[in-house]
This record gives sequence, C-alpha cells and structure tokens, in this order.
Amino acid sequence: MQLGRELQILKLALQFLTRLPVHATYDPQAMALAPRYFGVVGALIGAVGAGVLWLSAHGFGNLVACVLCLICVVVLTGALHEDGLADTADGVGGGATPEAALHIMRDSRIGAYGALALIAVFALRLAILFSVQSTSALAVAMLITAHAASRSSMLVVMFSGEYLRTDGAGRDMRSAVDVTTLGINGATLMVLVALLLPFGAWLPALTGLVLGHVLARAFYQPKLNGYTGDCLGFVQQISEIGFCLGILAWL
Repeated sequence: MQLGRELQILKLALQFLTRLPVHATYDPQAMALAPRYFGVVGALIGAVGAGVLWLSAHGFGNLVACVLCLICVVVLTGALHEDGLADTADGVGGGATPEAALHIMRDSRIGAYGALALIAVFALRLAILFSVQSTSALAVAMLITAHAASRSSMLVVMFSGEYLRTDGAGRDMRSAVDVTTLGINGATLMVLVALLLPFGAWLPALTGLVLGHVLARAFYQPKLNGYTGDCLGFVQQISEIGFCLGILAWL
C-alpha cells in the first residue's frame, strides 16, 4: 500500500514537471509531497535529452544534435522553467516595487528582459553542450546529473524562502518540503554524481551548482523578499548552467 502511494506521488511529480501522458489520480496531499521526487524526474528529463543528443549526433553532427536536444527538453517540460526564467527577468527588471514586479510576473506577455534572458540562457546552454562531444559518456552524464541537480536546487529555495503567492500548487508544496524531502533529493543527486561523473568533476560541478543557486537568488531576492513559482524556474535554469559550467571548467 505504501509503495502504491509513493508511485502515485512520483506520477504526480511527473505530471507537474513534464508533459508526459502519465495518468495519476489527483490528491492534494500526494501532490504536496511531489517535490521529494523532483530529482528523479529531473534525471529522467536529462536522460531523454541525452538520448536525443546521442542519436542525433550520429546522423546530423554535433551542432544540430545540441539544438535538437535543447528543443526536446523544452517540449518535454512544456517550457515550464523557461517561462519562469522569462517572467522573473521581466518582473525584477521592470518592476520598481515588489508589488509591481509580482504584477508583471503574472502577465502572460513577454518583455525585453524576459526575451533577452531566454536568448542568453539558450545560447549559453547550446555553447556548453557544443563544447562537449555529443556522443561521449560525459555528455550523457552531464545532462542527467545537471537536470537532477537543478530540480533539487529549487527545493532549497522552497525550504528556506518565503512563498509570496496566496494560491497555486507552490503554496501546498512549500509546507511539505522538509528535511526528509531535501535528504531524498540530496541522496538521489549524490548517487547519480558518484555513478555517472568522473571523480575529478564532482567538486567543480557541485561548486558551480551552488554558485548558480546563489546568483539566481541574489537576482530576485532583494526586489521580491521571497519567491514565486516563476522564481523556481529561474533558479532551475541558472543552477543547471552553473553545474554544467563547473564540468566544463574541469575539462
């Protein structure tokens, strides 16, 4: 019975973070516990992207494979985190007050700050992937671990930050993110890093992850004094880049 409950929570995490056709009965209590499997879902997203990268590289070359990989991840996640990146950039960049920033972040339209953020992040992710041989084991390992790490990075924000909205799934999830949830995701990440990445890359990658997390929060925290779901997407994107840059620096 307990295993069935955990499977339901995992399915809800998949529904929340991806557009995979996963059937799971919605339960508010189970949904609140979904963050415990964010790292696992991140690893799955990275694995799918890595598969597309590896297969495409054999038929189209490195550059095309990198672009197709990034497109695949965006489609798989429904641009969930990219939307948060753009909204956060628009809100923090264009809002003179916390209230104005939050209002801008609710707007479905994209502004100059958001567009520039998307272009900059996509270009940087493309450059990082292109710098690693697409058919190499390191490229596969980097994608799987980076996506797991960046989803786990969001949980640190949820655990330590103040949620600013009065509605949305983030409110219930925030109350359920505890030491156990952080431990599950941390253990998942450590196992993936230990199994997939070369030993010498461990410290640079995790250092890059921490720096990306800190820089992302330093961008929005002074203006907002808390976080929203959009901020979590911003943290995910920057943390992923930080993790990958750490590996690239090691290379």
